[in-house]
Amino acid sequence: MFRESLLVLCLVLALPFLAVAMPPEGRQAVVEGEDRFLASIKLHTAEELSAFLDRAEELSDSKASYHSSHPIAVVLHGPEVDLFSYANYRSNKGLINKAAQLDALGLIDVKVCETYMRYHGITEQDLPPYVDVVPFGPALESQLREQGYQEF
Repeated sequence: MFRESLLVLCLVLALPFLAVAMPPEGRQAVVEGEDRFLASIKLHTAEELSAFLDRAEELSDSKASYHSSHPIAVVLHGPEVDLFSYANYRSNKGLINKAAQLDALGLIDVKVCETYMRYHGITEQDLPPYVDVVPFGPALESQLREQGYQEF
């Protein structure tokens, strides 16, 4: 019951922000003939996120199948957000540094749900500078899927 109430509250709070949850200027959502990818993060664990980062790195090694001008969208909106907190840096150093490297290379674009952050006491200052904050992660994922992003 509590979980359902929290979800409804999150949706109500996010409605005014949905229009601004689009990808940043300069990164079009859909271009004819080019694949767009969205990270499929379902278990919300460090192991799952680490496996995704390894796959993204492997994809970057096969340049013929990846367009670096279109990074893989990584939208985090569960407990995996805590992994990126500076308070958890020591225990997640490898994960945070690999994500930073892949983001710097333009292979991934990490976005974190502000709604999740607010309910868990996380601020933008608690996160690395390469992490962008979006109003509501699940809504952004839905928008990206509607715009042709495929799960990766």
